[in-house]
Amino acid sequence: MEGSVEEVDTGKQSQFHSENQLISFLRERFVTSQSSSTKEGTDERNNRRP
Repeated sequence: MEGSVEEVDTGKQSQFHSENQLISFLRERFVTSQSSSTKEGTDERNNRRP
């Protein structure tokens, strides 16, 4: 499997040549987005209304 992927929010792009490379990119972006949203106070769990 080969292709390219882009995270729309940041514009970060990557070429991948295997499923593992694609999963690594997705995992990295997920972890980065989770830590960013928690630091900025935009975590969905904190934005729920009672």
